[in-house]
Amino acid sequence: MNGLSRTIKPNRLSRTRRHSFFSAKQLFAESQAGIFISGDSGFGKSNAMKVLMQLLAILGYGFLFISPHGSDPRDILSWCMAQKASIRNRVVYIDPAETSRTTCINPLAVEPTRDPIQYRARLVSKIGHVCRILLSAWGEEDFDSRPRLFTWTMRILKTLAELGLPLADAKHFLDVGSDIYNALVQAVPDVMARHFFENLAAGRPQEIREEIESTRNRILGFFSNPIIEAMLSRTSGVLDFGQLRRKNAIVIVNLRQGGVLREEDQQILANLFLAELLHDVFNSDTPTPYFAFLDELPVFARGSGPELTAAAGQIRKFLLRLVCATQGANPFPDRMDDRLLNALIGQCGLHFLFRHKHPYDAKFFGEIIGFPTYDPQRVKHQTVQSQQYQAGHDLVTLMDFSESESETRGTGGSESNGITESEQWSDTQSHSVGSSTSRSESSSQTTGTSQNPYDIQLQQIRQAVSDTRSSTTGQSENRTDGRSSTTGGSQGHSHQTSQSWSQSVGKTTGRTFKQSLVPRLLWRDVVTGVTFYSPQEHQMMNAARLASLQIGEAIVYGPGKPMQIHFPLAQNPARWSPRFVARRMEHYLELLAQVFPSPQQVLAERQQELEAIIHNLGLALPEQDAGDDPFPS
Repeated sequence: MNGLSRTIKPNRLSRTRRHSFFSAKQLFAESQAGIFISGDSGFGKSNAMKVLMQLLAILGYGFLFISPHGSDPRDILSWCMAQKASIRNRVVYIDPAETSRTTCINPLAVEPTRDPIQYRARLVSKIGHVCRILLSAWGEEDFDSRPRLFTWTMRILKTLAELGLPLADAKHFLDVGSDIYNALVQAVPDVMARHFFENLAAGRPQEIREEIESTRNRILGFFSNPIIEAMLSRTSGVLDFGQLRRKNAIVIVNLRQGGVLREEDQQILANLFLAELLHDVFNSDTPTPYFAFLDELPVFARGSGPELTAAAGQIRKFLLRLVCATQGANPFPDRMDDRLLNALIGQCGLHFLFRHKHPYDAKFFGEIIGFPTYDPQRVKHQTVQSQQYQAGHDLVTLMDFSESESETRGTGGSESNGITESEQWSDTQSHSVGSSTSRSESSSQTTGTSQNPYDIQLQQIRQAVSDTRSSTTGQSENRTDGRSSTTGGSQGHSHQTSQSWSQSVGKTTGRTFKQSLVPRLLWRDVVTGVTFYSPQEHQMMNAARLASLQIGEAIVYGPGKPMQIHFPLAQNPARWSPRFVARRMEHYLELLAQVFPSPQQVLAERQQELEAIIHNLGLALPEQDAGDDPFPS
């Protein structure tokens, strides 16, 4: 994969190593809205969350950990119990499935103030906050097209907040005509709201059902589980998330089903804790660094999805960081088009991506980590050819060296004999006869005229006509005879002999220096063709990288380029000293049982409080049937 050049594999999670790699600057300044963790089951997601939580606890940070699995919260609790007192004393363990104790919350709590306008404004803000909790539990996003549901929900919540009653008492305002209903209506401080409650009780049964049936079904369904009813049935001794956050408390919420919680109950409780935390964060005057760890996020996506989606773009400035873990995009309701998934991917500054075997998830997350290193001109193949070229000239001095040696020997001789004999003779005879005749005749006449005055004087003299005639005749004859004869001859003999010899030896050596420009010839590889990787091939390479990761290996995608790391195992003191950790755990759970009452005790106390309210109003509550007790002894 592009950019995945560094692999960090520490053998143990020492404090020095953790401080150097996972620094507070990385977890806050660079994480933006938080940390997103994704991967297949069993490849290191939960271990990575434990490593981060242990690091934060050592550094003194607080966090909220919500998990639907019982093992991970108990592992973190056992680790905290084995640490020093500064960590142990900050732990708050919440296990709703444990019916021996219950942790109560009052989402309608409003701190009193001297300014009545400010108090009423805070009251309205709290009511809107609880409305969002109820809407999420009902699977709704708003009250559009449901005017009656909006009217009666707001009216009941406002009355509960003004009277200082817990949220679980909302069901008493839906039991129209009962003694509890009549007693509570008399205590409503808002005259207009009291008038509506009285008119509702005075109506016919059919009119009552038409008016509040939708509201009653939803609210009674919300409190159908007595554990949730007990957690929302107290106004004192409840968790204050603002105080916990300011004290850097370590809040561990174990939402295991345990045979008593439904999936709907898990979603309601998870959304309740998250909504309380977010409301306190957004309304706090002094931001405090805090973390919220959410394991198996799709389990809470339906109930808490809208709340987390809206908060993802704002929490960075309030120093709240979300650390969310999921098994890819498939578990989300809308898969990769899910709004919560895309909000976390876009807003979280750090991504830890473990192995994704499913092609859908591998391609989806492979495309995300591939963007920082995507290079459209990344070469896939090159065609290279070697070529020679001239790279200038070199001035060099050349030397010519020559050496020759010769030896010649020669002998020769000649002998010649010659005879010369010649004979000459000639005979000449001549005879010639010649004859010639010649005759010549000539005639001429001359006349001249001139205009020259001088010539005029001579004109008379020169005017003459001369006629000349000549005639010549001649004849000659010649004859010659002659004869001659010559005879001669000669004869000669000659003989000549000659002999010669020669011998020569020679040796020649020569050396010549001269400077000359010599061309500098080099060879180079010339690229004659290039093939680039396509975007689909880039995506498939990143997907293959994710699919081939081993257990504990992850791709970290932060401010820089993605890199591959190896997460160390989280510390497990129960493996080193199980008895010591077991004693610490037992002692801590005993303290929790002393501080937090059981759900049965909470509901019994609430019944006594209602009796006291009715007694003060001069009415008597009907006795509760044994069958109505959700926790009979």
